[in-house]
Amino acid sequence: MFATGVWSVTFDKPLEPATLAAGNWDFRATGSTFTADTAVAAGSTVSGTSTEGAENPGDDSVNYGAAPADVLSLTALPAAAFTDFPLVVT
Repeated sequence: MFATGVWSVTFDKPLEPATLAAGNWDFRATGSTFTADTAVAAGSTVSGTSTEGAENPGDDSVNYGAAPADVLSLTALPAAAFTDFPLVVT
């Protein structure tokens, strides 16, 4: 995932296809922070590219700020914000 800066998060419901606010997403992986440069919803996945930032030891995790909430189900139900959701680095 982060060797190339490409990331994805899979939800349990199909999402409304959309280009999303990249600023709503950030990550900690392999001892560094990453900020999203792009974010796109398709199917049940949000994916994009990211840029590595500062060193930040700790568990690998993803945060979605939802400000404003732009990840929507097909019935327009917004995904709630979340922090420190466990992340799998591949």
